[in-house]
Amino acid sequence: MSEIQEAVRRLIRGEAVRVYRIHPQLVALWVANHERNVRDGFYKPWEGIRYYGRSPSACRVYSPVAARTLELRDELHFFGVMYLERLGVSQLYETVPLLPREATGVTARELGLTCPRYRDSDEERILTTSLVATRYEAGGQAQQLAIETRYAGEVAGRCRKAVRCDLAIQQAYWIARGATWRLLTDLDLPAQRYRNLAWLRLPWLLTRGEWPQAELHRYAARFCVAWAQDLSLGQILDRLAARHGGTRQQQFGGFACAVWADALRLDLEQERLNLKRPIRFAQRDGR
Repeated sequence: MSEIQEAVRRLIRGEAVRVYRIHPQLVALWVANHERNVRDGFYKPWEGIRYYGRSPSACRVYSPVAARTLELRDELHFFGVMYLERLGVSQLYETVPLLPREATGVTARELGLTCPRYRDSDEERILTTSLVATRYEAGGQAQQLAIETRYAGEVAGRCRKAVRCDLAIQQAYWIARGATWRLLTDLDLPAQRYRNLAWLRLPWLLTRGEWPQAELHRYAARFCVAWAQDLSLGQILDRLAARHGGTRQQQFGGFACAVWADALRLDLEQERLNLKRPIRFAQRDGR
């Protein structure tokens, strides 16, 4: 049995896979598969990223922007998806390879850098960007956004030269293609804030069609009137239902959409949102 076949067998059984040498033929197969998928209109994230095994923090999340389930590397990757969804992007792709392969080699040489290589291999690594999205400006002009999500600890320190080379090549690659590239770390995407948004994401997905933007601002105004410092979120929703009709669940859908659209600005970084806890407004709202 070849080492690649052995790796596949162990992955199917859910076992850990040790690092195998990356062969040029395998990389060429990944590129061919990716190009075929893109050509057929069936996008899949870069295959090579999964060769060393699935990360324990990897997750699969449905995105209405992409209209499919995304395969995400870790929690921070998911936070990046929510960041882009709240920006109002219209297209979204995850783990996008920087192709053609020769382009990154040229970019690296122009920057005076050496292209990173696969572990235990002389093969140049095909770099990927965490998220690529398209956003339409007010005038209808399309803007491409390339977002790389990394934990701050991966980027800082003297032992992170390969990571910094990777980021520099990515930035130059996307700028040369007219895109806006940005690095987002866990300092830019605070865990508590985005975990609270993740809690609201499902009701937002289920009810967003029922709450146009103008109605969200009216809902936010009603919520502020019903709010009291000693009331829990559940009690406020019950008060709204009694005053304006509907059920607690329907009011919760409006609450989720209002927070998601930033019509209702809460302090999302202090504590985990819960129906049994009071709600605190962001300081700038003067509450």
